[in-house]
Amino acid sequence: RCSRLLVDPRGIERDDRIRYLRRTGVAVDPAAAWRGVAGPKGLPRETATRLTNALKKGCDSNAFRDQMTRRGFRPVWRSTTEFAAFMEVEDKRLGAVVQTAGMAKA
Repeated sequence: RCSRLLVDPRGIERDDRIRYLRRTGVAVDPAAAWRGVAGPKGLPRETATRLTNALKKGCDSNAFRDQMTRRGFRPVWRSTTEFAAFMEVEDKRLGAVVQTAGMAKA
């Protein structure tokens, strides 16, 4: 029931290696880096709310945002519902990649 933080890898566009690969015709589609925090099943709503509020406060802090920006990331806060929807899309997208690569468990 906890909210999550997404990190957008826009800084990768400044990476000389990525620009070189694209100039030479290699398709580069970097996946977003993301972090999520989840509690155990049955976590009391009050505890989940306190944890979510603390995480959001940290994400909104100038110190955190400045550090992430210096590293080429753009922090994006998502609610529990928004992050669940994101994960559903990512599971399908990356599941297809794993299948295509022949790496899926039988």
